[in-house]
Amino acid sequence: MDPRTTIERFLEHLDVERNFSEQSLRAYGTDLRQFCEFLDEREISDLTRVDNLNLRGYLAGMSEANYGRRSIARKLASVRSLFRFLHRRGEIKDNPAKMLRTPKLARNLPALRKRLQFVDGADILEKTVAFRNVPEREDRGKHVVQLRALQLGNIRLHNGFPFLRKFPESS
Repeated sequence: MDPRTTIERFLEHLDVERNFSEQSLRAYGTDLRQFCEFLDEREISDLTRVDNLNLRGYLAGMSEANYGRRSIARKLASVRSLFRFLHRRGEIKDNPAKMLRTPKLARNLPALRKRLQFVDGADILEKTVAFRNVPEREDRGKHVVQLRALQLGNIRLHNGFPFLRKFPESS
């Protein structure tokens, strides 16, 4: 089973039957053609001869070439999809990509504002402070009232971050 012909057939399946976007098709095509180049280097001209060890070598090669974990995960997802497609259609007996593990991705926290500039303290704070873990809408109103009652003298900047010396009591 010729890899290039099979990949083109798979991309057509993604386009026609799965209605993938043009951007997704381009990404899958790029990833799978790169996989094809890897197979050419290993002189593997039949996808039925690809095994788990070959795929692990492909992942190791990307890691050695300093690909990022997200890039490796995306390329692995493309290869997995190709082999799942072939397995579901009965063109291969076993799916060699089934047991491959996706590299662990970093979990980044949401970005916070790095610096808070004060023009009119209450207005800026009202617009920039995120109310998190506030269960009910009425509690949120209470905090807005508290923010309006803040006095700029109670706010100190430390490394560009605001710290409250005293939080006003709500009435």
